[in-house]
Amino acid sequence: MTLYLAQLQTFSVQQGHTMDTTIAGSFHIPPASLPIIPLGFLIIIIPFYDQIVVPLLRKFTGHPTGITHLQRIGVGLILSSISMAVAAIMEVKRKAVARDHNMLDAIPVL
Repeated sequence: MTLYLAQLQTFSVQQGHTMDTTIAGSFHIPPASLPIIPLGFLIIIIPFYDQIVVPLLRKFTGHPTGITHLQRIGVGLILSSISMAVAAIMEVKRKAVARDHNMLDAIPVL
């Protein structure tokens, strides 16, 4: 989770300046508010994991916590690696769009 939260502080605001942040036509999310979206997602996913995933895993493995701590760490590292790879691909695409539109050195309007 530490790697996940560290990713939120890297380029999310810079990426937000090049994105269309309008939702449902007129609702606009400021780029500086974009890092709160993954945190809100965590607020939803943690109870889902605790109430649904762990009991299902407990039935299959017989382990009181569903899976061992080492297995949980391994799954977390794999998911973190996948999320970093997806973020890297998206950053390459974002920079290509910014380069094509001469926005690499653009000063955002605040």
